[in-house]
Amino acid sequence: SINLYKRILWQHLKPHLVRPLSYPVMASPANILVALFLAFAIVIGSSSAQLSTNFYDSRCPGIFAAVRAQVKGAVAREPRMGASLLRLFFHDCFVN
Repeated sequence: SINLYKRILWQHLKPHLVRPLSYPVMASPANILVALFLAFAIVIGSSSAQLSTNFYDSRCPGIFAAVRAQVKGAVAREPRMGASLLRLFFHDCFVN
């Protein structure tokens, strides 16, 4: 009775578990063209991205003083905040 149960279960599950593999032999020219276009766009788009230390000078002129004041206040209230911010910048914000 257990073997019969296993056989019935296998017959029911087999079509869902065993599927024929159908991999294309070669990539189509359209797929190759799209891949080349994306690679080219990534290379071109990333080459002009430059970091600047004076980015906020004209857009938000007092941002560094405001951030400095907030950080000093936070560290004064909780001395561990300096280490927490450093850890945050190290893991999330530093640019390679």
